[in-house]
Amino acid sequence: MQGRDGKFTTHCFRRGGAQYRFLWADRRWSLKVVKWWGGWSSNENVGTLMRYLLQELMAYEEGFSDIMMDDRLVDRHETFMGEDQSAPLRKGDLLRLEETLLTKLQSLIANTS
Repeated sequence: MQGRDGKFTTHCFRRGGAQYRFLWADRRWSLKVVKWWGGWSSNENVGTLMRYLLQELMAYEEGFSDIMMDDRLVDRHETFMGEDQSAPLRKGDLLRLEETLLTKLQSLIANTS
């Protein structure tokens, strides 16, 4: 967070923590625990909660914020889940993604220490 002038609210950490624990942690949280952690009502619609947890991925896939950039990738708007969105996710692909994310996270932590 070095060099940032803005303030981070507890909401930032609640959401990030919920996303991490729901999607990538070794011991993942259930939706019930995520609802409790985020302070959502137990009657909250599951679809609303899933959109909230997966919003970042959707923003990358659906957004056009880079459309006018000269150096953008030509195939930028391919989906992260491959060309066939209905194809099942393979465990090996998920493990490689997890390993890559953990390596990058550990690198970021090491660089900020």
